Amino acid sequence: MFRWWWKDRWERKLFYGFLASLTLLLMVKIKFPVPAFMASPDWACLISALQSKAFEDIVGDLMTGIAAAYIFYIFIEIFPRHHREKNSLRALNYILASVVDSYVNIRTFGHEDLISHNDLALLESQSTNKLIDELQRKRERRKFSVQDFARLRVMLGCVDSRIQDIRLALPIAASLSPEHALQWLQLTDRARLIHEQFGKEPVGMDGCFEPEHVFGTPSKGMNDSNDLYVAYRQGLTFYADGLAQRLVQFVTEIEAWIKLPVESDINRHGVPPVS
Repeated sequence: MFRWWWKDRWERKLFYGFLASLTLLLMVKIKFPVPAFMASPDWACLISALQSKAFEDIVGDLMTGIAAAYIFYIFIEIFPRHHREKNSLRALNYILASVVDSYVNIRTFGHEDLISHNDLALLESQSTNKLIDELQRKRERRKFSVQDFARLRVMLGCVDSRIQDIRLALPIAASLSPEHALQWLQLTDRARLIHEQFGKEPVGMDGCFEPEHVFGTPSKGMNDSNDLYVAYRQGLTFYADGLAQRLVQFVTEIEAWIKLPVESDINRHGVPPVS
């Protein structure tokens, strides 16, 4: 839980200072025998001062105060900060997971569910890498199925419902670290690019052409000789490819977000690792 102590230089120094003060306190209180090389009369004055009651009281009280202050620091600052970071990161991850979950599981009405119902496991590198590879393959072939387009549509709708949440969550990210704030700004930019496509889906011939006619089975007369259909097919394919590209960019930034170190060494789920 507290492995981050050894990653943060300042916290390491505080901990070593605590150990030093505790060691000195024990030495003063226990009063170890005088070493042989200090038994000569030349050291008598210093030995007398070090073993005096006044020295024991002054140094002992000082070291006790330092040790007690560090213990209070742990309970008043470290534990609350760890809890605060854990909850902040979990809240931010739920926002990101809502977008990924809407695409992967086609959560048409996901925006109506509680945000905590989204699957945080989808933010793991194994899941995000798989999603990026899948989208890249579809883009290379420029071949999307009806279900693929439905996923992109639902994802776009989720971004539309969450775009304000993403923008307003910047202060939460900034509370973690400046690096988290910068990365969240980049995630916000990627979400904005996706949201810019909302409401721009091509409409063919007053609704006579539908996405299933492009990504599924065309109806009679919908072929390369039909200029209106060809224009609609090209436009919708380009639109789907654009959405897929923007989603890849968004998920790539999610991967960078997950890799950011957190001061309390909280894992990507916003939960402290089990030691």
